[in-house]
Amino acid sequence: MISAIGKSYSFAAAHRLWRDDWDAESNRRAFNRCVNLHGHSYTVEVELVGQVNPETGMVCNYYEMDRIIKPIVDVLDHGELPLHEYFTFLPTAENIADWFFQQLIAFEWPNNARVSRVRVKESEKTYAETLA
Repeated sequence: MISAIGKSYSFAAAHRLWRDDWDAESNRRAFNRCVNLHGHSYTVEVELVGQVNPETGMVCNYYEMDRIIKPIVDVLDHGELPLHEYFTFLPTAENIADWFFQQLIAFEWPNNARVSRVRVKESEKTYAETLA
């Protein structure tokens, strides 16, 4: 049987949406108030899918998820995303979700589980997802 499990992680970070190759008016038209440096309390939700291990009854132990995911989240916590060495792209929610997804699919997950979804929430009302 294929099952899905998920876990949420939080981090706080600042970002600014700005393209240096655009003039100020073009940036404001595209990004509105997000051209100003501001912060979010982000939530990252990671979903794994896979076979339930008959011995453990689990797709993956949540502690194993923590072992892999927490160090990635901790790298970003209380940082300024556009200046972060890992970010060579505009730090939109869509791009952050894709960045997390790319980081997480590189791991060999227990029991042949795989990442099926990463959701990044900038607030309670907004989110972006990357799907497998």
